[in-house]
Amino acid sequence: MKKILVTTDFSDKSKAGLFFAIQLASQNKCSLTFFHAFHILTPTAWNFTRMEAHEKEQTEIIRQKLVLFVEKIYKGLDITAAKIKCVITQSPMPQSSIMEYAQENKFDFICISTRGAGKVERILGTNTGNLINQSAVPVIAVPYKYKAAPIVSILYVSDLAHFKKEIIKIVAFARPLKAKIELLH
Repeated sequence: MKKILVTTDFSDKSKAGLFFAIQLASQNKCSLTFFHAFHILTPTAWNFTRMEAHEKEQTEIIRQKLVLFVEKIYKGLDITAAKIKCVITQSPMPQSSIMEYAQENKFDFICISTRGAGKVERILGTNTGNLINQSAVPVIAVPYKYKAAPIVSILYVSDLAHFKKEIIKIVAFARPLKAKIELLH
């Protein structure tokens, strides 16, 4: 069974990644884990005890927000989730925490929605772009306009540096879905 780490920042545009992962799991046996990285700012004037209590309170609020966000997506798709696994982590660098968690927990794929980079993001990089370029775990980048539908084709983007190793994973991913593969270099 494939393990997929599905990331979200709770935005409407991030829902496409969840739609895709849930659709994929409905077509093929997959274990989904929904993931959110967050950073809590605390005033420097607070003492340690107050900061710790605030962080604990905010962490629980964010955990509940993730659970409700995911449940709402399932309900909107009219799919009953047997078990929803949600993970949150506090980190000022979301891409690093996503890659670290995915690698440490031996995920097969990271699923993230992408909205396309604007001018500034093209220069600085986006979360999705940085994950694609830096992650040892393959990344499924889902266009933000994706609507849940059966998966029939996969666009595989590669620099062809490790083509033989990559294509084995892509074919293994596509075969159970009976999806065609298109390569973009």
